[in-house]
This record gives sequence, C-alpha cells and structure tokens, in this order.
Amino acid sequence: MEQEIEIKDSFNHDALDKTPTWIMKWGVLTVLLAIIALLCLAAIIPYDQTISFPVTIGNDKATYVTADASGNVEVNKLTGAQQVKKGDTLLVVSAPEQLKRYVISPCTGYTIHSNNQLFNTNQVKAGDTLATILPIIDPLFKVTAVGYYNGQLPQNLLHSAKVFIKLPETTGNNFAAESRILYASLIAEAGKGHMVMLTPESNSLKKLAELAPLYHGMKATATVIQKQRSILQWIFD
Repeated sequence: MEQEIEIKDSFNHDALDKTPTWIMKWGVLTVLLAIIALLCLAAIIPYDQTISFPVTIGNDKATYVTADASGNVEVNKLTGAQQVKKGDTLLVVSAPEQLKRYVISPCTGYTIHSNNQLFNTNQVKAGDTLATILPIIDPLFKVTAVGYYNGQLPQNLLHSAKVFIKLPETTGNNFAAESRILYASLIAEAGKGHMVMLTPESNSLKKLAELAPLYHGMKATATVIQKQRSILQWIFD
C-alpha cells in the first residue's frame, strides 16, 4: 500500500516537473487578473437597492354606526363591503311602542363589518355596532401614506429614483401607484422602526381609484428603489 502511494506521489511530482514554468505563471496570473477585473466591475457597475414595508393610506378616522334602539329589522341594506353616501338608509328598525327608526349613514365611505350575522338578522339591540365606515379617498386631493421600516434606513432615501404603493392582492388590483417620499425619520421608534411618510402622485392615485375603492385606513405595501449606486459610491457615501 505504501509503495502504491509513493508511486502516485512520484508520478504527480514528475508531471509538475514536466509542466513548463511559464504555463504555471501565466495560469496564476490569468486567475489573478480575472479576480481583479470582477472586483473592478463590481465596484463600478451600479445596482439597485430595493426595500419594502407596510403602509396605511390616509389618516381620517373611521365612523362607527350603532343602533340607538332595540327592535325588529324591517329593512336591511347592510349587504357587505360596499360604498355608502352620507344620508343613505342602512337599516329600518321597528322599535316597541315607537315609530320606525331609520339608521342613516352619517358620512360617505366604505363599509366594513365586524359582525357578518347582521346581514341576515331580524333584530338588533341598542348599542350594537352595525358597521364601520371608512372615509373614501378623493383622488382629486392629496393623501398621505405612513409606514414603518424596521431596518437600517438607506442613505439618500428622500432622493430615491422610484417609489411605489401597491394595494393587497386581495383587492384584485396589481397596479402600483407612483409616489414620492415626503419624510423619513432618522431615529427609529422602539418596536416599530423608522417612520416614512409618502404621497401618491395625483395621476397614479386617479388610476388606482378607477381600479379599486380607496378608503382611509387601507393597508398597502410601499416599495422604494434607490438610485443606482456602485460599491465605490456606497463606500464614500
């Protein structure tokens, strides 16, 4: 066994001895040059830095619609998530020893229901929450979106090349609204991260409103693509 190992070792040494020295030198030099070239390209060629974080669109508070009396439901127009206008009749309740009571929408907005049993109910009790109305976002007016980025805040974030706000996939809308960053806090809040405030561009907001109902308090995702930077730029920033 030892003899076989010695024979193999001597064969390898002979093969190396017979290899021209210039081939070995040029081989090593070629590998070094290739590594240096790749490092130079990586240092010069720019790249995109992308971050994403959840945001809430709008800051108008929700309105809660409650039943002001107990009674039998004669008319129920709470059919689910829907848009209502101020003054719309939501319920007609026949209360004992009282005239019919009309539950009217106090504002224009988008209804969210926490209790789906109300859709087919025959009775309500005083104090029952019938619906939560989130104010509709008017695309003709500027609106802000606020979120928190729980990570190291990139430098020059306010000068990012592209900023988008995208609604959840459950809305069936894949359109991303072009936006811009208004403010980004340098100091992170405990348990939340850096607060970032954005505003969608007016044309993109109009397009978004055509594809899906927009309301205050709506959850979305913001994606920020920083201007292309090379590793050298990143080092000297």
